[in-house]
Amino acid sequence: MFPGYLFIFYWVGPWYVHKRTHHLKGTPMNASFTQTTFVMNKIINIKQVIEFTGLSRATIYNLLDPKSEYYDSTFPKQVRLTTNRVGWSAFEINEWIESKLAQR
Repeated sequence: MFPGYLFIFYWVGPWYVHKRTHHLKGTPMNASFTQTTFVMNKIINIKQVIEFTGLSRATIYNLLDPKSEYYDSTFPKQVRLTTNRVGWSAFEINEWIESKLAQR
């Protein structure tokens, strides 16, 4: 999936957690996700999306709004949890960040 990278999975409670490392050096890649434990298939709230992406709340909602000039169709869509609560897939947010890094 990512040439040159090794994904390490370890058991933490009910989820598998991974830390991406470079296969040659064994050093953590993408420090934002290694400093904060990244749990695959976990639903995260807006505060965590802000922390992971470094974007403001307003910018995140502008990325989701098709009427906004900042609309990004690749940004992960919200998951409705209850009538008053939404979240995002941590895995999809990570993939979006990876795609942005690959574009540079």
